[in-house]
Amino acid sequence: MPSCSFRELYQWLDKNRGNIAKLGEEESALVLSAPWYSELRSVRDAILHHGAFTLVFGSPNDGILFQVHSGFKRLINIDSLMWNENVVDFQLYAGLYFARINVLLEQLGRLLASRIPQQPSMLGVKSYSQGFGILRDWMNKLFGKLNMVTKI
Repeated sequence: MPSCSFRELYQWLDKNRGNIAKLGEEESALVLSAPWYSELRSVRDAILHHGAFTLVFGSPNDGILFQVHSGFKRLINIDSLMWNENVVDFQLYAGLYFARINVLLEQLGRLLASRIPQQPSMLGVKSYSQGFGILRDWMNKLFGKLNMVTKI
């Protein structure tokens, strides 16, 4: 069983679904519940290792608009994240993937916390950073757009 990265663990579990007992059934199910990780990783790998390039569009008033191209192929095409048919809204894109990562980490934290005895001094512990507010705004923007799409 790999121990170096989430990517290796995900790929190993995906190929060896019969051996999930090595990691644990709940843990394996949690890792495999993140197929979006492969989508995000493939865009990253295309940029870093395979010559894909990122183009930025529009003006600052439009927000951060971009697309990743490999040759003539657009690598990101998720309807609810698009500013138009060809260009991605970065705030929606980042909001989606940060929300997915937060949910995965929350689920992992709950799973691990259920296995260790709680110490009274740890109850009610919170963390705050100015960056969290920005991420919250991006996720709210995405939620608002998805809510509009489902109402139509």
